[in-house]
This record gives sequence, C-alpha cells and structure tokens, in this order.
Amino acid sequence: MKIDERIEILTLRELKKRPLSFWELVRNLNISMKKLESFLSKALDSKILKIKDDIFYLTEKGLNLVNNDSRFKELNINEEELKNLFKEWIKYRPPPEYKYYQGYVAVEDLIKKMKFMHKNGDLAGRNIVLLGDDDFFSLILAYSKLPYKITVIEIDERLLDALNNISKKYYFNIELIKYNACDPIPQNLTDKYHIFVSEPVETVFGLSITLSRACDLLKEGGAVYFGLSSIESSYNKWFKIQKIILDMNFVITDILKKFSWYPETEYDTEDVYDSIIFSKFTKFKPGYPKVNWFNSALIRLEAIGKPKPLLKGKFELDEKFYFDEEMMTF
Repeated sequence: MKIDERIEILTLRELKKRPLSFWELVRNLNISMKKLESFLSKALDSKILKIKDDIFYLTEKGLNLVNNDSRFKELNINEEELKNLFKEWIKYRPPPEYKYYQGYVAVEDLIKKMKFMHKNGDLAGRNIVLLGDDDFFSLILAYSKLPYKITVIEIDERLLDALNNISKKYYFNIELIKYNACDPIPQNLTDKYHIFVSEPVETVFGLSITLSRACDLLKEGGAVYFGLSSIESSYNKWFKIQKIILDMNFVITDILKKFSWYPETEYDTEDVYDSIIFSKFTKFKPGYPKVNWFNSALIRLEAIGKPKPLLKGKFELDEKFYFDEEMMTF
C-alpha cells in the first residue's frame, strides 16, 4: 500500500462523517501535515473534494467513491454476539502445543486489536495475512465482513482443521495454508498483502525470520501487527529487535504496552508450572499464580517503500528458533 492510499482512506473516512477544516483534519489524523496538504490538493483537482469557507466537503463524486469503495466502510459489530460466538468457536480449538509457543489471547483484546487496525485504515478492503492463528483472530476479522481477503498460514494442522470446520459452518471466506515459517514464502503469496499479523516467538532469531516473511508477503507501504512482551524480552532484546525492524525498512508507528492479555486456562496446570516454568527458578519457587499475569505489547510497523527481508531461504525449526536465555515460560 502506497502511503498516499492510507492518507486517502483516513482522510475521506473522516470527511464521510462530517465536513471538516484543515486544522480539524490535522487534529484528528495522525499523519504528516505536508502529506495531508498534498492529498487535499490532489483531491480538489480531481473533484473528489470541494472547499467552502475553509471547510472541506465531499463532492457528489467523492460521496460516490466512499459509499461504493469497500476501503471506506465502517466497523459495525455486535460485541456481545461476537463474544458469545467466540465461546462456541473455541470449543473446536485444540489444546495448546507448547513446542509451537502457543497461548491464547483474551477475546476482548482480539476485538480491541481489530478496532485499532480499523482506526489505522488496515481492516476494510485490505488483504490480511496471519502467520499462525492459535488465537482464532482470523475468525474475529471474518465476522467484521470488512477485509477483502484473509489468509492464514499455519504449521499446526489441528488448528487448520478447526478453522476450516468453523469457516464452513459460519460461511467465512478464509484461505487456510499449511506453512512452516522456516521455509521460504510460496511465490504465489509474495507481494500480495497490505497487512501482516502475528504473535511470534520472542527470540531474536525467530522474530527475524517472522518479520522477514512479512517483508516477502507485503506490498509496498504495508503494515505489520505483532506482539512482544517485556516478560520474555528485556530491553536489551528490544534494542536488537528495533535495529532489525529499521534495517528492514519499517518504522515503528505504535507500541501499546500491556495490550494483549493471556488468561490462565484449564491447560495451565500445576504440572505445567512445575515442569516448564519452575524448572527455570534456581533459589525459590514463586507459588502458583492466582492472577492473569502474562501480557504483551501490540506493535505496529509501517513499511517505507518495499520492506526488505534480512533472512532468506530455508532454516531449521529447532530450539534456536523458539528458545533463548531469557525465555522462562516455555
């Protein structure tokens, strides 16, 4: 997605709600004043907008555009209905496979993430690809009826089967592809997507592969949404990851701390804590948690031009991908 297209989506969507002055648009939109001025000038020349008494209005041509182009549709969902449906959907979801770093984000936070994507012009009319989907976020997106295309590339066949069964039952159009992140992206998927979403492993190597695959999948100016915690990743690791992000031609537009929460489930048993987590403690045993404690930040990246992968080719899906010296929960 070229940067001017995102400005077009955000600006015309604001003006669809009501006419606004230049300064109101500057206040409402998180975009460069220079780029906004440039877009408004082009929109006036193309007769999409008109200006009267310093207020911008959609013309008949502009109204026809925003009313018929899927990119300008608004998000209109029944949250209670969606939450109840999600309770039914997760009945199909298999137990987490810890070797794949699986864990489940709360449905409230998935809905919140979808709303944030829509606010940024990254939902309606967009081609969205998810690398891994143990959260069932693709179903949340499909329920909105706003994305143009949703693709899930996932290594776990159990999840693919579950998503397929739910999609058939609820008539969701989700493309499901078995894929190992350590393999190159299939040629027919490269440069096809506006938006990439993942909750990746938190090793520098694993994240480098994940974001490199995002580069291959995304169009020019595409955006990435991914999670990163301060629980499994110190700021030393964040520093390394940020350097990688910049080297890939991405800019970090948003870091929303403590955005995604992973509630304790029936799978988080005392045996799991004893065998996986407590084994990492050397001097004391902290006791079993009585609160939801694991959370991660939601990070949004935007490509400046075409993103550039740092890693190419095939790699081994081994311990180096999933584990490092900072990991305590897997």
